[in-house]
Amino acid sequence: MNQDTTAKKLKKTPKEKPVGDIIRQLMRECGNIREAELARQTNLPQATINRLLLGGTDNPRANTLKPIAQFFGISIGQLLGEEPIDQLRIHGAYQPEKAAVSSI
Repeated sequence: MNQDTTAKKLKKTPKEKPVGDIIRQLMRECGNIREAELARQTNLPQATINRLLLGGTDNPRANTLKPIAQFFGISIGQLLGEEPIDQLRIHGAYQPEKAAVSSI
């Protein structure tokens, strides 16, 4: 292994925050909505939401993340922690109408 490869492995990406932590933070911002409500609004199984929150999924699928991101009004990249969530956005803003419409 050369120095460049070692340096890349040691260099941490800005992601570092697990998707479950980000979802949990967004749920708190929305008045502490529960897993069941998020599942209902996104048309995903509650078990899937639970696995994401507990970190049981290392590489969640895009078709799982998309309705969650839409519900909270953010991008999938922001949900994954790859892009910053705009600090100037309205905290607790979510779009249940869009999530419900897109899941039909």
